[in-house]
Amino acid sequence: MARALSIMVIIFTFFIFFRVNASASNQERLHNIVDISKWVGKYPFDTVVTVEGEGIFSIKAFRAGILNILPPKKHEEVLSIQERGPQTPIQKTGEILHFTVCEAHNCGHMFYFFVRPDLSQIFICERTINFGAKSSSELNLSSVWYGPRTKVKFHNQQCEVVESHGSEINWVKTISSIPKEIQ
Repeated sequence: MARALSIMVIIFTFFIFFRVNASASNQERLHNIVDISKWVGKYPFDTVVTVEGEGIFSIKAFRAGILNILPPKKHEEVLSIQERGPQTPIQKTGEILHFTVCEAHNCGHMFYFFVRPDLSQIFICERTINFGAKSSSELNLSSVWYGPRTKVKFHNQQCEVVESHGSEINWVKTISSIPKEIQ
């Protein structure tokens, strides 16, 4: 009986050791991913439907790229946005992946992400607008673009290009309108 118990403990210990090491090496492999094309069609913060068990914000190079272009407080705000609100699935237009995430109960505060699949360039646009405004002068529309070079703030300008009121975002024009100063 004692011998059987000892064997079971050894097998259990081996299983736990193998499982922990396999999990750690899998985490290390996932955090070193440098091509994020596989995430197209997935939601950036989705914890159920992921690629290889991870969301895009778990990728070390992606998080480092965001840290590289955002001030520390804004970086923390962006990384905590997963607890905030609605998001769009990651889409690809030309050679750029893009998605949006907005603050819960306030999609007037939204972040737009534009990323090359190899993570060589990341641009983020933060848009704020007061949707509860009674007049256009109270909208307080502004956008701040963040890129590897600098940040640029615009008043009365959206992050996205829409052809006409109520139509969908024209992603080709939106991507081509990323300010040259931040690239």
